[in-house]
Amino acid sequence: LTFFIMLHTDHSVQYDGQSEKAQSDYPHELRQSHPSNSRPRSSKEKAYDHAMRAGILWQTLVGEHVRFPKEWWGGARTPSLGKAHASTNPSKWWYISRHRVRGNEMLNSWVSNRTSAGQNLLHIVVSDSLMGPVQDIAIGCFHPNAKGIRRTTKAIADDENVREIWMAIRMREGVPMRDSHRPGGHDGLSVSLLNTALTLGHGIEDVGQPSPLGEKYSVTNENMRAVFGDKPPISTVDVPTSTLYKIIIDAVEEARFRGQAAPYPARTILQEFLFSKR
Repeated sequence: LTFFIMLHTDHSVQYDGQSEKAQSDYPHELRQSHPSNSRPRSSKEKAYDHAMRAGILWQTLVGEHVRFPKEWWGGARTPSLGKAHASTNPSKWWYISRHRVRGNEMLNSWVSNRTSAGQNLLHIVVSDSLMGPVQDIAIGCFHPNAKGIRRTTKAIADDENVREIWMAIRMREGVPMRDSHRPGGHDGLSVSLLNTALTLGHGIEDVGQPSPLGEKYSVTNENMRAVFGDKPPISTVDVPTSTLYKIIIDAVEEARFRGQAAPYPARTILQEFLFSKR
């Protein structure tokens, strides 16, 4: 699918989280190719501006489902996360969890009703003190009754107070998905061990899906905004591998002590790095 975004100019792109410096992350030739403001804007130029405002996380998420013009990323499908140059075959996002949350005031304020855009909530850059960034985690939410997401003709009344949370991971270039036989980095923890915690003991290949909705071609131009929204994430944080692992495992151990089911790691992460900060 070629990228022809439906612009929603009445929606602000301001947010309270850390700003993503989209322009400075791209190759010099891309910045040079930015259309001039001295003439009327074409639809492609407006789409480019929209993608720049939405930020690099949004670009990498959306770019796996709709096709951006080739000249935007030097021929690559999406930009690279981090300082590495974009490649023609970048690492893919794996969507490893999706669950429903009912009556959460914060989620309901960010995605207020079924006609609202989805919202990218949190971008975590997982890092090792020697290796640097090794993995990215994205968490977002959408309304289950949104058109193009719900599987029924009419909205389900009982789902109006529900929001669905998804979580995805993407390895940085040069970092293997499976590294359980290699020693951990300086922080003493391998990426694969963290991923085991993120999936509550399952393999990424067993639970990973190609989109937040499951099927590979389920995100299109028609429902892209309902799923991914049109803004940068509310917050972006850099977290050491060992710190994130401990947060997830501590939550699991506490639930086990109380005789409760293990909490969803996405919910634990949101509580630690987003909900508790607001």
